[in-house]
Amino acid sequence: MKSGTFWGAIAVVASLAATAGCRLASTPETSTDGMSELQAEIQAMMQDGARAFNEGRLDAFMSDYYESPSTTYIGGRGLVRGYDEIRERYLPWFEPGAERDSLSFENLEARRLGAMYSLVTGRWLIHAGDEVAATGPFSLVLRRVEGGWRIIHDHSSTDTE
Repeated sequence: MKSGTFWGAIAVVASLAATAGCRLASTPETSTDGMSELQAEIQAMMQDGARAFNEGRLDAFMSDYYESPSTTYIGGRGLVRGYDEIRERYLPWFEPGAERDSLSFENLEARRLGAMYSLVTGRWLIHAGDEVAATGPFSLVLRRVEGGWRIIHDHSSTDTE
């Protein structure tokens, strides 16, 4: 299998990101040397992103995504390709006067997929006041770039009841 095809397949399997008050779990894959550094970096990235979301700062929120036409997002409305298109998907939540609840994450786990890639899984929650308005599982494929980790693929699902 070609490496581009391999990472494309990994990207299709994985996914969102940004959080307030999250804690990355340590799994057997993440408890080896260097993993606490990975966890700290990703946790900080996600906390900053959630804070940006909750404060209505779209550009800061989007800084977690790799700015590339190959960055992908899969959600309830299907596949979105490209950083600009993903930004457009989030834009309505950030427009002046838009009603935006707060974002948080739980059950976060990170593991390396090699020197340059990692997989983060967990659950996102949208809070409306004291109540959870929406929640679902997510997986993210992150790529190590100058300046830290960036999301190259985000797959976020919504729980249905």
